[in-house]
Amino acid sequence: MTVGPLTQLLIKSRQRIVDPRRWSRGAYARDAKGNPVNVQDPSAVCWCAAGSLECEAGRATPSWEPPPPGGKPPKKEPDKLYHAAHALLEQAGAALVREVHAHATEEQKKTASITVVNDGSGHAAVMKMYNKAIVLAKGK
Repeated sequence: MTVGPLTQLLIKSRQRIVDPRRWSRGAYARDAKGNPVNVQDPSAVCWCAAGSLECEAGRATPSWEPPPPGGKPPKKEPDKLYHAAHALLEQAGAALVREVHAHATEEQKKTASITVVNDGSGHAAVMKMYNKAIVLAKGK
């Protein structure tokens, strides 16, 4: 069975961080010294769940990051595939937050599920979140 581009994007994003040494908390990407870097920076050696998706989708700068000093902000061209994958990852993350994070606020459960799972639950939970998102994508 051939998988579609949405599923492929999620599988590649998951594969990037399947090794816990290539996964990060608290920053979209980090270099070998642990410093936060852009997800597309050649020195990046590990990524968070969202950063891995950003990197695989070819997005150079997460939307919340300011442009570099003296630089222009990146073009915000619509990327339907990225947004669809992000939405499925959020949906899978929200399900995990409801399952394992009784202490999470209602706001966290609604708006920051990828971050809550990535930064609060550990690598195994991130892999579970990606697995759920991939199953959801295969159903589309």
